[in-house]
Amino acid sequence: MSEQTEAPAPTPEAGVEQEIRAMNDAKAEAVTDTGAGVSTAQGESAPSSLDVQCLVLIEELKQACALYLEDKVMQARCIVDEVRPKAAALLKEKPVKAPVHPEDPGSPILELENMLDYDETISQIVKYSDEIASIRQMLATEEGWTLQGDSDETRTYYKADETNALHTIRVEGWADNNVFDLLAILYEVDMHPDWMPSAFGFGITESVLLSQFSATKLLVDVLVRVPWPFDNRSVGIFVNGIDCLDQSEDLHRQVVIMLRSGETDTEFMRLMEQLTVDTQPKKPERSGTTEMELKHGAIILTPAEVNPSLGRSTGTLVQMIACIDPKMASMPSCAINLGIKSVAHFFIDSMRKQAALVPTHEVYQSRIAANDAFYGFLRRRMEESGYGEALSSDASPESQESA
Repeated sequence: MSEQTEAPAPTPEAGVEQEIRAMNDAKAEAVTDTGAGVSTAQGESAPSSLDVQCLVLIEELKQACALYLEDKVMQARCIVDEVRPKAAALLKEKPVKAPVHPEDPGSPILELENMLDYDETISQIVKYSDEIASIRQMLATEEGWTLQGDSDETRTYYKADETNALHTIRVEGWADNNVFDLLAILYEVDMHPDWMPSAFGFGITESVLLSQFSATKLLVDVLVRVPWPFDNRSVGIFVNGIDCLDQSEDLHRQVVIMLRSGETDTEFMRLMEQLTVDTQPKKPERSGTTEMELKHGAIILTPAEVNPSLGRSTGTLVQMIACIDPKMASMPSCAINLGIKSVAHFFIDSMRKQAALVPTHEVYQSRIAANDAFYGFLRRRMEESGYGEALSSDASPESQESA
């Protein structure tokens, strides 16, 4: 992605002016010459005040959709939530109920209602933002969790459902690394087996990128080694990076990486529909493996530099959560103890060590230089959010002397 000077983003008002011109042009075509003068088919020459107000809200919803496509889901949700009460007040004045999925709504007020009720992108904004908020809130409390390990600034928690079919793992701890280096080791998925923890027969042996839908949306196939007598497990994970770094965030300013088995994710299915048969991702053929399911999961990176409420001046709070259905009739307690206490607990420590290598690692540096679509985007967002400046300030000689 090359650096270009971007034109200023259009405002809702600019979009409304275009809509009004289009409406007036349409009305001009409908003018009837009566001989005594001219009159419009709708009895007026300009949109009403109600139409203009609806057009403003429609443009704001379009901006929300554009933000969603830029992975700024929470910012998009803020706009939708601001529009809804305004739209509700205006919709009290609409003359008739809007038809379902009309090709031509017929008026701005009906178009507004249809966008809020039926637009797929608006629905995705609400659904995904609810899921993100739920996970972020879940990680903000220890209620309902069983502490399994607490050492080396890392805490590991466990939660099982009543049937013992689902197992939820939560790991969190501080890393001295910055978000850029941490994201680099997560993004280069084929290198995961080199550093992700393994012990007692548990561990990731393969991690393969099957499809890259955009710079921040990936489909990754992961093979997990499991001790005999169980089959190894594989899972196709849809990775969806969400930008929550802006100052407007109600919670901490973060990078949220949503994780889920692809077939259960509506955004993944939307992206798959855009692919041709020839470009559909194909999972590796393996024998002796069982497909497990990642019900939901996330990795959340919270930089201290732009979150003063965390009480630290530098470093990144790393949180990982994964709700797994291993597709075992009954998972032995020893597997839970080994898998959670021994392997999951060392996930963050492994991240710390690997991320520390990024600035001088030849492979990481060559991939960073070659992939401006992701790493260039990441650098720009760090600067726009103020995080990049905060990092530079903390690294300055003055700040180090004061420390």
